[in-house]
Amino acid sequence: DLAQFHDDLAAVADSALLRDVVELDRLREAKKKEEADEVGRRLIAAVFAKPSKKKNPNDRDAVLVIGPVAARAVIAWFASDIGLGVLKRLKQLSIHPRGGGGSAADSPFAGKTCVITGTLESMARSEAQEKVRGLGGNVSSSVSRKTDYVIAGPGAGSKLDDAKSLGVTVLSENEFLAMLGGVASAPSDAQAGLF
Repeated sequence: DLAQFHDDLAAVADSALLRDVVELDRLREAKKKEEADEVGRRLIAAVFAKPSKKKNPNDRDAVLVIGPVAARAVIAWFASDIGLGVLKRLKQLSIHPRGGGGSAADSPFAGKTCVITGTLESMARSEAQEKVRGLGGNVSSSVSRKTDYVIAGPGAGSKLDDAKSLGVTVLSENEFLAMLGGVASAPSDAQAGLF
């Protein structure tokens, strides 16, 4: 999850997103609603949180990609002597683990749930799933009203029928590839060498 939103390990070490998660938690505890809503809006805009599905949600109720306990632990580790030493040693060895660089926020798949069915001709289904996840989307194995896209290749069966009956947007493989083309700079996990 961190790799999708940061260019590299150094960016994680100095992550404004993680600091916002910690700040949102602090503001929630202090019951500073307006300030918490502002931080929640920032996190939602960055696709590092989703709006809450509870009745009459506020931005402060955002559901976070990484929770405050994990955010504090990551920040503390990178600030520790060990964390700083690891970053220094990686730099000395010219090892530069790369992430997704925040491209997920600009993706047409950001925050969307996709189902892939049938046989894709240009890539394996697992590769298509990783591309969707790498661009901030979720992949499900079944179609429901919460599904945003069904990507259908030749041989698509009942999932395609379910999508049509529920009014879910169906993308052909070519339409899927065209949407990927709009974010071609976002590498897959294997290409990016995600940390």
